[in-house]
Amino acid sequence: MRTLLAPLAGFGFLTVIPVPMVGTLPAGALGWAVASFPLVGACLGGVAAGADRLLSLWLPPSVVSALLLSLLLAFTGAMHLDGFMDSFDGLFGGRNRERRQEIMKDSRVGSYGIAAAGSLLLTEYGCLVALPSGPRLLALIAAISLSRWAMAIVLWAFAPASEKGLAAWLKPGIRACHAVVCTLLAGVIGVCCLGWMGLVALGAAGLVAFLAGCVARSRLGGITGDICGGAGQLVEVVVLVLAVGWTASGGVG
Repeated sequence: MRTLLAPLAGFGFLTVIPVPMVGTLPAGALGWAVASFPLVGACLGGVAAGADRLLSLWLPPSVVSALLLSLLLAFTGAMHLDGFMDSFDGLFGGRNRERRQEIMKDSRVGSYGIAAAGSLLLTEYGCLVALPSGPRLLALIAAISLSRWAMAIVLWAFAPASEKGLAAWLKPGIRACHAVVCTLLAGVIGVCCLGWMGLVALGAAGLVAFLAGCVARSRLGGITGDICGGAGQLVEVVVLVLAVGWTASGGVG
């Protein structure tokens, strides 16, 4: 029964929604929880899209876009953004592997992390403002879903940097079948939202995930939960930028 309910645990991993069963899942069920990440992302995107439609009745796009970003940060507890900042501080702020790992464990945020987070949020905000209402709703769902797929793929494809932490806990339970199901879910969601451009976005997301994992392996010795969150944030903004470019070229009416 716990294995069948494993997808619910995905909400526990990726949001602030309390899911008591997360800590009691057997190793085999953890893989299916990770495989459900794109579906969890699509649900989050759907909530954001619904809020967008409602708020747009009274507020201009610029204000709605800012509120949507705040809503997503609230639902996720800003943990992925925190991982993004920690990743930039650790990967680019230390002179050796040990020092980089120490920096990533530090709760304080450095200049690299602040600059990276500011740039990320400004780009996402600009993309949301630039997208017309209809395409914005679909782009939100696709971007958030593919970003969570990227997190799962990084977990599956790369070894953890240490024997402790979220990545080390989840890694043993993830098998190739979980990665395949996860990718199929992400592909279907991407195509349903963006048409053939969804496959381009999936390919771009995979490239970002691969590069993030390679950099982490080179500079940290492996991945961490922060690296997974950081990769997801990068994918989210990449997909939104692709959606803006596609819409501007006439891909979406």
